[in-house]
Amino acid sequence: MKNIRIHVLIITAILRLITSGFKDQNFLGSPLVPFLFKLTPKKYRRSLALSLIGISPQYFIYQYTTRYPATVSRKEILEAEHRRNSSSRSQICEKILKRWLQPHMDVLDFGCGLGYLAREAAKYSKNVVAIDISCGVIACAKELNSFSNISFYVNDGKCLSMLDGSTIDLIYSFAVVQHLSEGLFEGFLKEFFRVLKPDGKVICHIALSDQPFTKSEHKINSFVARFIKKRILLDMHLRTLEDVRQKIIRAGFKEPNIILAKQICDIEDDIAKQHLFIFSKL
Repeated sequence: MKNIRIHVLIITAILRLITSGFKDQNFLGSPLVPFLFKLTPKKYRRSLALSLIGISPQYFIYQYTTRYPATVSRKEILEAEHRRNSSSRSQICEKILKRWLQPHMDVLDFGCGLGYLAREAAKYSKNVVAIDISCGVIACAKELNSFSNISFYVNDGKCLSMLDGSTIDLIYSFAVVQHLSEGLFEGFLKEFFRVLKPDGKVICHIALSDQPFTKSEHKINSFVARFIKKRILLDMHLRTLEDVRQKIIRAGFKEPNIILAKQICDIEDDIAKQHLFIFSKL
């Protein structure tokens, strides 16, 4: 059974390479993925979405662990991971995000992934603009988490070109910043400032370190190894609290309110052990 799992992991790694986009960390970013949805009859698209998500490293993270016995079918595992993700994001919305949402708000979900949190936020706001770097992930999100007031966009650039200035009431981002390089993080903070209304607010979950900025690929010397790693595994970029604070202020925002998520809620997710940065344009 162990050998079977190893073979599955190798096949998954190969599929990640095939379905990744041309840019780093763009899992399911190949244009072939949304094209595949167009070719697939509607009744099979949900199953296709779940199968494709199983290739990407950041969503169905327990699929190859002992959490699921060998007797559980692949289809059952994918459905269970789908429910787990949905439940986790529902908790985040209900116990963290909901307190800042209002029915009149135009909201930006930055790094929406599969849209689980966007779907929850849409219940408490006027409109949700949900963006992600991956065209394949957005295709899956549209299949699994569409809602009448959610607009999904692929954003593979360094700005929020789909949004005019001063049009968004609230921006939130969870489990995203730790995967952004320094340049992208600083650039998007400036874009947040641009698109927010004068009284707009940002709720940003950020994983911190007590060490200066670190990135997981710095010890890999081979170009080929770095290339493959960025298309198979997630990069982790960790920053100190003070570094993030200074970046927020330099982008034009007021002093951020910084709290541990577990101080305001108890959720079954690693986010509970990490920090929320709450800052406004006021």
